[in-house]
Amino acid sequence: MDLDREDNEMVFSIVYTLEILHNKGVLIQNTIQMSLSCLMDWYRMSGDSRYLELALLQMRACFELGILSEHNIALYTQICELAHVELEEVMKQKLGLAKRVKPNKSQVRSMIGKWMPSKDNPLTINQVVEDIIDKVVNKKEGVYYYSYKKSSRNKIEDIKRENLYKLIITKSECYFIDLHKFIVYLFE
Repeated sequence: MDLDREDNEMVFSIVYTLEILHNKGVLIQNTIQMSLSCLMDWYRMSGDSRYLELALLQMRACFELGILSEHNIALYTQICELAHVELEEVMKQKLGLAKRVKPNKSQVRSMIGKWMPSKDNPLTINQVVEDIIDKVVNKKEGVYYYSYKKSSRNKIEDIKRENLYKLIITKSECYFIDLHKFIVYLFE
């Protein structure tokens, strides 16, 4: 299975789509399972290998986000067998979208760009870092946003210059997303 730029861009798009689904309150694990099952069924009905290729790309996106589901291992294995690839091979083809970090000051600080308190967001960078660490370490489930806007006189430029971050904590995972650069960090 060759990695090419187009495949990498598709994986990135799938990761982004999964994030949007999560924002809409859709359970990602269930959606992935249904999607992979449908793609596998469509392949079996049509024999069109593009369905398997898309299923493999979706699996890579799951691995990127660190949301490998143990109850889907049989499904992942079936798809890999149909595509004549090893599951381990697919898992190794990560793009590195989900960077693993520890909830300590230096690593959390490195995830956040330039930060200046403002009237809209009076928190200092140290307060933001401490808040993130507290929520991750204490597993405070929820979705949290952090924002820093570099101001200009042009509203369109303001949108482009806004640094928006999202912290997502569930029972099984904690991750932080730089929505401006779309970098995903997975807390260990």
